[in-house]
Amino acid sequence: MSACSGAILDDPLGVIAACTAFIAENPQRTPTLARALIWRGRAYADTGEPDRAIDDLNRAIDIDPSDLALNLRAVAYRMKGDTERALSDYARSLSIKRDMPALLGISQIHWGRERYDLALQAMDEAIMHWPGDGVFYLVRGNIHRDSRQFEKAIQDYDKALELVSWLEISRSERCVALSLMGRPEEGLRDCNRAIEKDPASPNNFLNRGAVYLHLKRPGDAMADFDRILKGTPDDPEALYGRGVAKRLMGDVVGGNADIASARAVEPSVARRLEKIGVKP
Repeated sequence: MSACSGAILDDPLGVIAACTAFIAENPQRTPTLARALIWRGRAYADTGEPDRAIDDLNRAIDIDPSDLALNLRAVAYRMKGDTERALSDYARSLSIKRDMPALLGISQIHWGRERYDLALQAMDEAIMHWPGDGVFYLVRGNIHRDSRQFEKAIQDYDKALELVSWLEISRSERCVALSLMGRPEEGLRDCNRAIEKDPASPNNFLNRGAVYLHLKRPGDAMADFDRILKGTPDDPEALYGRGVAKRLMGDVVGGNADIASARAVEPSVARRLEKIGVKP
């Protein structure tokens, strides 16, 4: 049971094997069986098998409908693209316990649907319960930014950095918000600082590339997008950004090819990049 319950989290196949053995030897409908089914379900999700995860979590919830099992089943439903069932499970989980995973999950689903009011409502509650978590302010800042509430976004990024000074992604996201507010030079300083402190983050280069495009510096933007593509050649956001930069530099054929490649990998990439100001 020790191995089944997560002592070897970096080895989901080992968790599955241990839980399967435990379940076979302890088939009685007890809370202990429910826990074993939960851990095996989570491991199945970790190996990219959401249907098997849901089967186990259904059994666990039938025995003991815990908030943990419901949250994990919601994650599995999201892997399958079934966000309605995921929302239902998160809501049921919150009726048991007002906890962070469900609030974050609800916020992410509504954010993806561009229901910013509902996404912010969930994040407001999360921050009310856990006001010292800088990541929550970062997430809320991104939602505020996408909903064009730039002043509120800046306030959230500032608070995130106040709570977690080394959370450079907050500085990088603030960089974009400042640029969208018409202060790209100020934003660029944030992006440069974020890259200086965290040069391994592709997102920092993506954000700076977006700001370079705002500044009509497509050559510098392309260099940042190329930096990402060197490590991940099929990154849709970097491909799309590079395509826009190529177009601005007069290479319409090459730009169109990059944009088409990005859309082939991720059809919604244009909408995502538009939110940070990258438009063809």
